[in-house]
Amino acid sequence: MQTNNKIHILSDFLANQIAAGEVVQRPESVIKELIENSLDANANQIAIFIKDAGKSLIQIIDNGFGMSKEDLMLAPTRHATSKIFSQNDLEEIKTFGFRGEALPSISSVSLLEIKTKQKGNPAGWKLIAEPMKKDFILEEVAMEEGTQISVRNLFYNVPARRKFLKSNTTELKHINETILKFALAQPSVRFIYYNNDLLVFDAKTQTLKERINSLIGFNTTELEEPILPVNYSMNDINISGFVGHPALAKKNNSVQYFFLNGRNINSKLLSFAVFSGMEHLLEKGLKPLFVLNIKLDYKAVDVNVHPQKSEVKFEDEQLIYSIIKKSVQDALQLNKIIPELSNNNNLNTINIINEKGENENIIVNRKTGEIHSAGSANNLRYEKLVSKLGQHANPNYTQQLKKSIDLLYSNQIDSNRLPRIINDARNDEELEHRDEILEHRHCERSVAIQNENELILENLWQYHNKYILLQTETGLLAIDQHNAHERIIYEKLIADIENKTAAKQGLLFEVEINLNSMQMLVLKEIENELKDLGFEFEIKNNTVIISSQPAEINIGAIEISFTEIIDSYNENEILELPKQERLIATISCKAAIKASKKLSFAEMQHIASNLFRCKMQYVCPHGRAIVVFFPIAEWDKKFGR
Repeated sequence: MQTNNKIHILSDFLANQIAAGEVVQRPESVIKELIENSLDANANQIAIFIKDAGKSLIQIIDNGFGMSKEDLMLAPTRHATSKIFSQNDLEEIKTFGFRGEALPSISSVSLLEIKTKQKGNPAGWKLIAEPMKKDFILEEVAMEEGTQISVRNLFYNVPARRKFLKSNTTELKHINETILKFALAQPSVRFIYYNNDLLVFDAKTQTLKERINSLIGFNTTELEEPILPVNYSMNDINISGFVGHPALAKKNNSVQYFFLNGRNINSKLLSFAVFSGMEHLLEKGLKPLFVLNIKLDYKAVDVNVHPQKSEVKFEDEQLIYSIIKKSVQDALQLNKIIPELSNNNNLNTINIINEKGENENIIVNRKTGEIHSAGSANNLRYEKLVSKLGQHANPNYTQQLKKSIDLLYSNQIDSNRLPRIINDARNDEELEHRDEILEHRHCERSVAIQNENELILENLWQYHNKYILLQTETGLLAIDQHNAHERIIYEKLIADIENKTAAKQGLLFEVEINLNSMQMLVLKEIENELKDLGFEFEIKNNTVIISSQPAEINIGAIEISFTEIIDSYNENEILELPKQERLIATISCKAAIKASKKLSFAEMQHIASNLFRCKMQYVCPHGRAIVVFFPIAEWDKKFGR
């Protein structure tokens, strides 16, 4: 009998493949899930082996407590987990994995082999799972205690997914970053990492500071303490780790790591909290370095809001923001980076009797008026709280809370002038690009200079050591000196490469630079292009020995410039330029004069005349405006002429 029914239940295999689309996005996702399983098994040694950027092989070996034969048979089954048993367990998730999706998802898009042995057992067990095969192959095997998982030919049965993987170099960057995060989050665990049979790093058990120095490293001899310790606690919330000295700040967020109870998380708001703690010490456009651990009650955070578990939801995010900011400011004060300020301690703890007649500590932010409490006062402003006090039945609560807060605010500004709400920081990404947006708007007013003779090079001057103002026959032209010089250098280097006339200058003394594993990976990708541009160097382990550099780079700046070129290379992927042109764009930016440099009259003339010989005169290689034109007609109109 025919029916018109269209709804049906998916097969287990298809359901697993759909789940794999969320859990297993690329080889890095597999490595992340498997390392998390090793950590949940209390492993203190984890070895990672990959081949072909994880496409051919991913192997994770740990010395954790292993699995029994019965547990092994269930492990690749969907929703099989040893980590939660009831809904209450979801209220305080303490393990990295808990949904029982990783292994079945991986086995649906690869050839999966698991070897495992528990302590005290004479032998271990090996399981082989293949897509579309319901039954597993199981056999006894001799091995050490722990678990070994091998994932071969990832996405071999899903060609469309494999097709959309990036180049091996790009996939390796994601893998390196993930392994680095685990190594920083768990300094008490030894991580051994091999790529194509070559050792990338062996991070033995060490302190967090030792691990930061060994895996990230800082090329500076100018600072006695490049990273500053952070250790601050309030109301069972602890912030620990390190922040980089403001002098080490970068234009990117490549060294910004938050770990929540050992789990890596991403939060723009919390990153902004670190920035706010030292913003007055940073140059415009630079971002601080930090590796910070947040420890709090597992019930005060929800980690089950994203398949990758990298985004979390705090019970009181604004309180975490305030505590992180305060912890950073304290670290800067203790290390004499900033003086101790009397009004810096904005967080105040006061004791009250709550509506149940019990003693309760609440935290009040003197600066913002924010009330942080687990009770009815949670996340209320001072002025809102006062208006609600009469609604509480317990008179002790009403009277004591009002008295405490009135005393606290007796010397504060009027509530109508309270600063902006902390949540405005959520828009920091938009604010971050505000200047770029404004520059492009100004660029709309740019005007083509049809003839270099229109320029009156005798009538120019510098404005705020940033802009060159130039009179033309029809108005006033403003030139951004850094962006203009960057464009000039860029086009010169492009021409030199095409003509094979790239100039280089030898160094009187060779310069040795130590690179971390991520930087070394990038260097090997762009090694030939760097040499074409005038760099001469050799690589020994993680050390680069440089003997010559492009003529455009200032002598004495090679160490900083070389590492910045490597660190900035990935950022320029958004330019969608060929590899060599992306490198030239980076070198041009590093070699160009800075916005704060005072120029001589001859230097200004040189920039102005050379800019308008360029093929592209109005935007730098990164897309920022170079010139803005103000017609004389507009001036006349404003003055009523």
